[in-house]
Amino acid sequence: MGKVESGIISPGMRVTVMPTRKECKVDEARINENPVAGARPGENVLIKLNGANIEDVRKGFVICSSPPCRAAKKFICHIDITDVIGGADDMAHNNQIMTAGFQCVYHAHNCAEECTVSNIFETPPMTNEKSSRTHHLLVLACMLL
Repeated sequence: MGKVESGIISPGMRVTVMPTRKECKVDEARINENPVAGARPGENVLIKLNGANIEDVRKGFVICSSPPCRAAKKFICHIDITDVIGGADDMAHNNQIMTAGFQCVYHAHNCAEECTVSNIFETPPMTNEKSSRTHHLLVLACMLL
């Protein structure tokens, strides 16, 4: 079961399962256990793939048409720090500061990956001040780019 994020998926399409790059053909698409001619963005769909076993598709994998989407080892993102393990009191008492080298768990959709912050480019202001390109450390309730 998955959600169509963009485009349309329909029986007969040739698709690629990423990140394994396994090429398959869509045999059937179902919404609410009913066969459909195609599924659009936002719809939860069950897909039967010809050329793939149940072991070939895992939680977090992406099915895409040609050309396949790209995989990345590094990316630039905007992060809002909303919580830390143990809460804000624990962060204050242990002097935990987020800076380059900080190890954390990144959550995106249904996957969670351990990662390390390699660089902080900018810390957008929490008030009407200018953003800081030189202040490269953060505490709870801050944002970074």
